[in-house]
Amino acid sequence: MKTIFIIISRGIIARNILRTGIIDHLLRDENIRIVLMLPSEAPQYLKEEFNHSRIIIENTGEGELSRIQRKFFLPLIDNLVYTKGSRLLSRYGTYKKKGKNTIIYFLEAGIFGVLSQSTVLKKIFRWLELYLFKEKKYEHFFDKYKPDLIFSTTILGKVDIAFLKIAKKKKIKTVAMAKGWDTVDRRLFRVEPDKMIVFNQSMKETVSNLQNICAEKILVTGFPQFDIYSKKELIILREEFFKKKGLDPNKKLIFFGSEGLWGRADEGVANIICNFIKNKELLHDASLVIRPHYSDIEKKRFLEFNKYDFVYIDNKHRITNLFLDSWDASKEEMIDFFNMLYHSDVIISTCSTLSLDGSMLDKPLISIAFDAVPQADFRHSVNYFYSFSHFNDVVETGGVSMVSSPEDLKNQINEYLENYSLHSEGRRRIVEQLCYKNDGQANKRIANSLLEILVK
Repeated sequence: MKTIFIIISRGIIARNILRTGIIDHLLRDENIRIVLMLPSEAPQYLKEEFNHSRIIIENTGEGELSRIQRKFFLPLIDNLVYTKGSRLLSRYGTYKKKGKNTIIYFLEAGIFGVLSQSTVLKKIFRWLELYLFKEKKYEHFFDKYKPDLIFSTTILGKVDIAFLKIAKKKKIKTVAMAKGWDTVDRRLFRVEPDKMIVFNQSMKETVSNLQNICAEKILVTGFPQFDIYSKKELIILREEFFKKKGLDPNKKLIFFGSEGLWGRADEGVANIICNFIKNKELLHDASLVIRPHYSDIEKKRFLEFNKYDFVYIDNKHRITNLFLDSWDASKEEMIDFFNMLYHSDVIISTCSTLSLDGSMLDKPLISIAFDAVPQADFRHSVNYFYSFSHFNDVVETGGVSMVSSPEDLKNQINEYLENYSLHSEGRRRIVEQLCYKNDGQANKRIANSLLEILVK
């Protein structure tokens, strides 16, 4: 019996790994046992969902860092990947943390702009990470289960790093992947795995160049969460689906996806679209679906729009304390989301992975490039998010329309409602260049990669 540890720290990873067919594919091999490492005690629904004789669920708790690691070592090793995105985060911060003052920022940029070019330093600091900072907290899991493979699903996560370090010392095989397509160029991976799974060729090039990981170690699989879009048997008839949502199937459907904590002006965008519909400024009668983001769904930001009979708020997220991001999408939620996108006539978002989702279904895509509500702080402006490099790859395909004002937004919606195929060729390029393949087989490629590594 071969044992695989799979570390799952976030709900978005649970969706991508646990509910896309990867686990089922692994378990077809009767010689495989899986130990799911979760950050806290699994709720009953999850225990029932993964009730299998060869699945074990363990609770790791949260990862820990020593004071020396947190205060002195991490600022050094993290910045050994220092890109435009790194500089932006340093200068302006994030939605919850302000950036550094000007003097410190320029000092940091000058120092790490040079040091980050050194492959030797990256190797040295990874060696120091491995041997200076012990990870005794999780040793008992290795003694108990004697794993043959560690699968890290968030290579920058604290728990993932701890498991990878223990495995490296014990000469146990390791495979890792990044949480998302936009997280491989911000910080140095503190541990180099035996194999690295990425979602597209652009990620492979970035990981090879910036993370100093040999290209032969990097496997391109596509996004497993997009596999569902190939399952046409899950599509619900438009009339039936709209009836469930209280919408008119004869009207066009506009989908707006909020960016949650990162989208402070999203209520303003929703209000603009509602006014277009209410004031008959669109060329077709339309309904609007507003999809809140799981990161701040508890704030109920869009309740005011329930006053419109043409609005449906898609807020059926399963919220949980199990994962760090407080979300755990069920299979039913995933199917419902698929149908919502499938039946949409236009998808509107802001610098979002929704552009990739929509391209898989060849849906007209609009990306908001203006602040619907003025933002005093640049780190809360949409222009800040477009400053990061990952979305440039989407824009360059010509598959998404960037709108810089409410008038632009209205005109673009009308163009798409009149001509669904507009920019279809660009959307095809998004799929080819950034989604790898649209064949519903990413989950099998990931599972097969793990199985192949086990037998080598």
